[in-house]
Amino acid sequence: MAAPSGGGGGGPVGFSGGSFTGAAQSFEYYGNLVGAYSGIIPVDNTETTMIDALSGSHTIKAKLYFSTGSRSSRDMGWTVLLNGIEVYQYVSAGTTAAGANPQNHMQIIIPPYTQFKITSINREDANSENQSVVLVGKVHR
Repeated sequence: MAAPSGGGGGGPVGFSGGSFTGAAQSFEYYGNLVGAYSGIIPVDNTETTMIDALSGSHTIKAKLYFSTGSRSSRDMGWTVLLNGIEVYQYVSAGTTAAGANPQNHMQIIIPPYTQFKITSINREDANSENQSVVLVGKVHR
């Protein structure tokens, strides 16, 4: 289901007919629930878009989960932007253990008609590291 009042860019629709079909880098709506899944994206020392979406005529209260699929000692960074303004930065001090750390999350409120974007970058060197971001939340109309 597409976002009301237009949708964000980023990737293909993640659900079709109620079934998961792949990563969706824009918001996906399920009644009063919302989600976005970057999928596993190789990230090097170029800022890489993980999720890019436009909220509709409603407020979203969500939790973001930052994760790595690679094992290395490289520092990886994530930036959260609302309408192009940086509102949060997260840097992992090395990713020696693959997978999500339960402390690698944040809560956020996304106002109506707001462009929401998350980027990631390898802050150490030009090598690629697999990264992902998941957003889960509720829509408040």
